Amino acid sequence: MVLQHTDGWGANIVCEASRASKAIATLVDLCGPGGTIVLVGVPVHENSLDIAGAVNKEIEIRTVFRYANVLDRALNLIAFWGKSI
Repeated sequence: MVLQHTDGWGANIVCEASRASKAIATLVDLCGPGGTIVLVGVPVHENSLDIAGAVNKEIEIRTVFRYANVLDRALNLIAFWGKSI
């Protein structure tokens, strides 16, 4: 759906908080060139991320170690971040 809404370009910012291996494996495909992937939390299992694809697209990868009971604050920050771009 992201690629359909962006005419195949991809999103500028992709946030992943599910920690699901299948979701993590799709992040580079969903992110547009020069975009940013934000990994929220620590995955429990080993995951696969297309590093070569990320380099080719010049994607920035950021990580966030989240704590319990801060979801509302994180969502507010994401909303603010989206408005400031």
